[in-house]
Amino acid sequence: MVSQAHLQILHQGVDAWNCWRQENPQLKPDLRNANLIGMDLVGINLTRANLISAFLIGINLSKAKLNGAKLIGADLSQADLRYADCCGAYFSRADLSQADLRGANFKTANVVGVNFSAAQVLGTNFRNANFTGACIGAWEIDGSTNLLDVECDYIYRSSERDALQRRFTYRLPVNAKKIFAPGEFTQRFQIPRLVPETAELTFSNGIDWTVFVAALQALNQAHPDNPVVIQRLETTAQGLIIGFGALLPHHWCAIAAQLKELYQSKLQALEAEYAAQVQQQGQSWETVQKKLADERQTQAQLSHLVELGVARAATNAAQLINRPVVSDRSSVR
Repeated sequence: MVSQAHLQILHQGVDAWNCWRQENPQLKPDLRNANLIGMDLVGINLTRANLISAFLIGINLSKAKLNGAKLIGADLSQADLRYADCCGAYFSRADLSQADLRGANFKTANVVGVNFSAAQVLGTNFRNANFTGACIGAWEIDGSTNLLDVECDYIYRSSERDALQRRFTYRLPVNAKKIFAPGEFTQRFQIPRLVPETAELTFSNGIDWTVFVAALQALNQAHPDNPVVIQRLETTAQGLIIGFGALLPHHWCAIAAQLKELYQSKLQALEAEYAAQVQQQGQSWETVQKKLADERQTQAQLSHLVELGVARAATNAAQLINRPVVSDRSSVR
């Protein structure tokens, strides 16, 4: 049964829970059969937690850490797991129907017998996951879903149960004595990109390359198996356009929004820190801000980028800028 002590800490909130986990890194939380229906646990650390048969309907676990967690038989229907790290987690026989799994990482996860019916799996990484016996009826999938190297003997296309209520229905392969050949599941269900997919951001008020590189590195830490790289630089009347892509499919709308958010938050944090330093020195922040804004506009010119060798940014952009440039908030569209 669930540990009441662990449950009490959880009800104190995500910050209190994560602090407790940090202070007790070897402890494995026991939340078996816990009723956490509808709770908001964004960013929570549930690494190696025992959530077997837990009631997690409609729970918000976006950006949560579920590495190695045990969710066997848990009810996660209608749950929000966007960008959650579920690498190596055990979901066998769990219910993830109608769940939002966009951008989540299920690499090497055990999803044997999981109900994925009507789940959103755009941009979800299932590489090396074990899918045998899972139900994928009416799930929302596109070329950004990564099904490479998936292990799977058979799957079901309907979540309706058989007469004995033991199995899903509409099995593939249809013959119960047959299983998929190695790689056949990926061949059947991986949606290829017909054209190279990329995304782009426009910096209409120039760019702070130091902050952008930091944002790009942070983004790639969330996608270590498929890093985003710069593919195109272009100056237009609207500003500097940066086009980026990756080797494997991504859910590009989500990736662009995430990179934009990272850039803005890091820029604002650095700006606040620099403004405090300028104030301590008795300087005019408005004057310094104007100079830095001009410098940022200079950095956005292609001629300047060529001089700096920014064309190499796709592989080693962190070495291109020698000093931080703090400026007013960039207008990124």
